Amino acid sequence: MRAPRAVAAAALFLLTLALPSPALAGWESSYKDGKAAYDAGDYGKSIKLLREAIEAKGDEKANAIKASGMFFESYLPHYYLGMALFQKKDFKGAVEELNASEQAKVVQKSKDLFSLLRQTRTAAEAAAAAGGSQIAQNPAPPPAAPKETVPEAPKETPPPVKEAPKPAVPMGPDPALVSALNAAAGDIASAQKFAVDSAKYLDDGEKRRLDTLATEIRGAQTPAAVSTRRQELDRTIAELRGKSAERKKAEDDRLAQQKKDQEALQARMLQNKALADAVAKANPSFTEAEGFLADHRANLAPGDAQKIQSLLEGARRGATPEAVTKSAADLKSAVTAARRSLDEKRAADARDAQAQVGRAVEAYYNGRYEEALPALLQASGGLPKDASLKGLLGSTYYKKYLLSNGADTLSKQQAEEAFRSAVSVDRNFSLDPKYFPPKIVAYFKEVTGRR
Repeated sequence: MRAPRAVAAAALFLLTLALPSPALAGWESSYKDGKAAYDAGDYGKSIKLLREAIEAKGDEKANAIKASGMFFESYLPHYYLGMALFQKKDFKGAVEELNASEQAKVVQKSKDLFSLLRQTRTAAEAAAAAGGSQIAQNPAPPPAAPKETVPEAPKETPPPVKEAPKPAVPMGPDPALVSALNAAAGDIASAQKFAVDSAKYLDDGEKRRLDTLATEIRGAQTPAAVSTRRQELDRTIAELRGKSAERKKAEDDRLAQQKKDQEALQARMLQNKALADAVAKANPSFTEAEGFLADHRANLAPGDAQKIQSLLEGARRGATPEAVTKSAADLKSAVTAARRSLDEKRAADARDAQAQVGRAVEAYYNGRYEEALPALLQASGGLPKDASLKGLLGSTYYKKYLLSNGADTLSKQQAEEAFRSAVSVDRNFSLDPKYFPPKIVAYFKEVTGRR
């Protein structure tokens, strides 16, 4: 029973093969043929067909092509084109196509394909950096073609069949080198990040050192060379990291000192403005004190004059607003006190002068002119604005002149000065003829120009 079932199954299989298949789209046909050519090692044909597929449909897509039955496979033309270009030693083109495949985010669904993509791309980048001198190899050698079923040979011995030469399979990239380059990629990325983050604190020569080491790592031909350059890169980064930290600290210290200096300058400017405002506010007190001292220094008590002068000098030297304000207040108090003392002295002098006037008038009208003169002079000093007192003083001097029969010319001159002084105090002043003799009245009019 087994034989008939096997025959039936074979017949069913042959019948299935004989059924017409649905026509494939142009891009799908190019992709399948290109992939098959890649698996067969015909990379030139694979490249041509895969580019035709990409031109018709450039986007990679998961589960886009029906494989058999319920199974579908992903459409990965950029991936296989990059792998084929790598075999043809077009390393730059291989990197571009493999990057395009990775960016499409479809090849990542296959862990094995994606791992092979990264290894191949790293090898292609290293070969491109080395000028394309590295020998490319197929990272995934195509699987062996399935053996065809050979019918049983006839009894006769057939002529020998000449075996077709097997295509030479190029050697693949050194797995150890690819692994070393992949491991070094992290160091290169760290170096690039460090160079960007610390660009402000690195000079052009130091940046070129990092770029040169990264380039040398990518172009290394052996794992040992990669390891040596990685160690040098690590040492260089450590050295430059220390220098960068020192320069950053120096820059931070400089900026902090600059900020401190600016704040100090601003504080000085504010202090100077406050001092100028205080001086401007205190100036009226200074001016008043200076004028008071100039007008009344001779009549002030020595202690009052000295105190006011000392406070004025100290106020002018005031270095702070507080010192100037205090000096102005102290100066104002000192002037007020001195003015009060001066007024009290004047009042006392006036009282004394009034008493002297009484004694002088009595002596004058009793003919005691020598006795009247000292009292009048003292009274005149206490009452400098009293025109009548000055007129009486002039009359007394003129009486002495008349009594000397014109010999005492000094008394006549002093009489003239006293009369003129009386008129200067009160221009309307005149001697009353009821109380003064005609000769004295006439002389008064003569020297003062009064009619």
